[in-house]
Amino acid sequence: MVRPSRESFAKNLEALMIERGLSDVGLGRLIGRTGAAVGRWRVGQTEPSFEDKDAVAKALKVPVSRLYEDPTDDRSTGLPWEKASRMIAAALKKAQETKD
Repeated sequence: MVRPSRESFAKNLEALMIERGLSDVGLGRLIGRTGAAVGRWRVGQTEPSFEDKDAVAKALKVPVSRLYEDPTDDRSTGLPWEKASRMIAAALKKAQETKD
């Protein structure tokens, strides 16, 4: 059985690879791993090491957290945490200023 985090990783990895037109071999070449290893990650058979996750994220130009997002979770804003928190802080500040 595939663990939820591994399943999320696999689904997101596959989606990002499709978006970028990368094959298992192509991504493997970018990060110094075999296409077979990338293929096992993509189908959820195995999960990469922390170092490989970091290399995958850098190659795909996304934060590592993006590889684990649940696209069906409607609580997600789709924004990086830092940007979302700045937007919330600005909205709270504006609300406080209008209140005063």
